[in-house]
Amino acid sequence: MGESIYKNFLINIVWIHVNHRGKGLGQKLMQIAEVEAIKRGCLIAQLDTLDFQAPSFYQKLGFSIIGTVPKFPGSPERYFMMKHYR
Repeated sequence: MGESIYKNFLINIVWIHVNHRGKGLGQKLMQIAEVEAIKRGCLIAQLDTLDFQAPSFYQKLGFSIIGTVPKFPGSPERYFMMKHYR
């Protein structure tokens, strides 16, 4: 899912099979991972996602968009997101 380094929780991949989406599993998985990140001393979490993936999912969990790369032919818009723990 991710790693902790320099008091950052770097989220690499969060993926729930389509048959199990909409059941709260993604939110539960993120909560478990964030509890562990805080135990490790992380002060922030950061990730990137694409416009067709889950920016609104992460915003509901308290993440803010801190930057974007606009879409261009052959590539969707990319969002960089961060959440402060303290």
